[in-house]
Amino acid sequence: MKVDFVHVSMDAILNGGDPMANIRNLIRKHYDVLAYLFFGVLTTAVNYIVYLPCYNLLHLSAAVSNVVAWIFAVVLDILVRFME
Repeated sequence: MKVDFVHVSMDAILNGGDPMANIRNLIRKHYDVLAYLFFGVLTTAVNYIVYLPCYNLLHLSAAVSNVVAWIFAVVLDILVRFME
């Protein structure tokens, strides 16, 4: 199995091409996957950032803290999808 990133980088080195142009092309080619991964990680981070203070500082139960964090994460996801 050939990895596109390594293949493109080797072509750029061997053929004297512009490596940054090749990276930009890869980002354009896989933009949907990269955006999905980025916002998935961001949603998970928001979930933890909301859950931990609710549980540790506000002393809410784990279930209530989880529901509050889930609501924040879902609202973020809806806002991201609305902005597309």
